[in-house]
Amino acid sequence: MGEGLGVREITYLCCTNTNSLQLKTTFTLHGSVIATYRPCRMGSKYFAMPHTDSMGLLPANPLGQDDYSLIGEIISRRALYERLERECGLVIDLGNEQVVSGLLQSGKMTGITVRSMIPLLEERCGGKVVSLLPLQDGFESTLSRLSTDVRRKIRKSAKNGIVVRCGGAELMDSFYPVYRKTIHRHGSFGLTKRCMAGLLGDGGNRLFVAFKGDLAVGSALLMMEERFAENNAFATDIRFNRLYTSYALHHAMMEYASGAGCVCYSFGRSTPGSAVHRYKQQWGTTDRVLWTCSDTPVKPGSQHRLVRKVVRLLPQWISQSLDGIVAQGFY
Repeated sequence: MGEGLGVREITYLCCTNTNSLQLKTTFTLHGSVIATYRPCRMGSKYFAMPHTDSMGLLPANPLGQDDYSLIGEIISRRALYERLERECGLVIDLGNEQVVSGLLQSGKMTGITVRSMIPLLEERCGGKVVSLLPLQDGFESTLSRLSTDVRRKIRKSAKNGIVVRCGGAELMDSFYPVYRKTIHRHGSFGLTKRCMAGLLGDGGNRLFVAFKGDLAVGSALLMMEERFAENNAFATDIRFNRLYTSYALHHAMMEYASGAGCVCYSFGRSTPGSAVHRYKQQWGTTDRVLWTCSDTPVKPGSQHRLVRKVVRLLPQWISQSLDGIVAQGFY
C-alpha cells in the first residue's frame, strides 16, 4: 500500500461566511458541559459542520438516549437559530425546564444538516466511519500502544529529514499550496485562504506543515473542541511520500493534542474497507459510524463522482478560482 493513502478523502466544502463560524451552542446538565453544537449558516440553511467530520454535535461525555433525543429536538427548532443569530454563543442547561420548554414550543426549522457520531435527526445516512485513537495517560503512553511498524515509520521520517512545524497564520503560505494541490488531485473544490483563516482563528486550532529542507511536503489543520482533536485538510506531496511524511504529521499532531489536554485524536472519515481506512487502522484506531443527519432525506455521496472526474481534468488555477463561489452552497 502506498504511503500516500494516508491522505484523507476530501469531499467537503465550506461556507465562506466566517462570522457564522462563531455560532456555538453549549449544552450543559446542572452546570457540566455535555455537548457542543456548531451550526454554520449557508444562505438560509445551516450545516454543522461542513469543515469537520465529527464536531457538528460533539459530546463531551457519553450521554443517554433520552439526552440525545432531547438535543435532537432542540436543534430542530427555529427558536434556537433565532437566538444564535442574535447572540452567537448560547449555553443551554437541559435541566432548566423553562428554557427547554420555550425552545421546544417554537416551530420546526428547515434546512438543517448535522454531521456527527450521533444519529440525531430522523433522516440520516451512515456510509462513512471515523477512526479514533485515545490519548489518555499522556503522549508517551499513547506511543507505547502503537505498533512496532508505525513507530518505526515515525522514526524513519525523522531520519529522512522530515521536520514538522506547528503554528498559526504565519504558516499559511507554506500550508496552502500543499493542501490546494492535494484537494485538486482528489477532484474537489477547496476552501479559500479566507475561510481557512477563519477556521484557524477559532479557538486553539493550529496549522502543521512538514518540511524537507525549505520545501513544504505535507500539511494539516488540527481542530480541537472539548478535549477532542481532529486532523483536517490533511495533505501530502506524493513525490515525498516515501519519506513517511504522513506519519511525521500525525505524530506531531497527536503530541500537540495530548499536551493541550485532549483525550481523543480523530484521523477523520473514510469509507469502510477502503485503502484510506486500512491506513488508519494500522494506528490501532477504533471506528465510529459518522452520521449525516438532516430534516430532509439524505443522499449518499455517489452523486459527486462525476464532479470529481471533471475537476481533476480542469487546470488547478481554474477550479481554484471557483472555490469561493462553489463553497457558498455545497459541502
